[in-house]
Amino acid sequence: DNNTAFTRSNSQAQRPFWSYPKKEHVARRTFFKTEYHNTLGNYGHNPRNILNHKSEKMENDVNDLTMGTTKATCHIPGYGGFLVKTDLNDKAIDHSKSNTSRQIMKNKVNLNENFNVKLPGYSGYKPM
Repeated sequence: DNNTAFTRSNSQAQRPFWSYPKKEHVARRTFFKTEYHNTLGNYGHNPRNILNHKSEKMENDVNDLTMGTTKATCHIPGYGGFLVKTDLNDKAIDHSKSNTSRQIMKNKVNLNENFNVKLPGYSGYKPM
């Protein structure tokens, strides 16, 4: 018994408390919702019923694992920029979703100014 292990005298060497046998328990099967169940439904469910037949893409669910990643935003996969992870600031959420594109002409004008003529590691022909 675990209680008798504490009441014995400390003059003798004893087995460690963690090595005593523990009361057995049964692990029961629980039915958690998986990512597959969330997106496509349970067994026997027709996934085509989730989307409208005119929809172009399947929206990603925003949950604890996808906040602050490109899965919850409209950025390209592998985007290395800053993604806002917040539930409170509406302006920050709109910025992170990238639903509105940036001004294209401003970026194209700036591209010529920041173009690097000397590529690192390139030893091929460079016309003048």
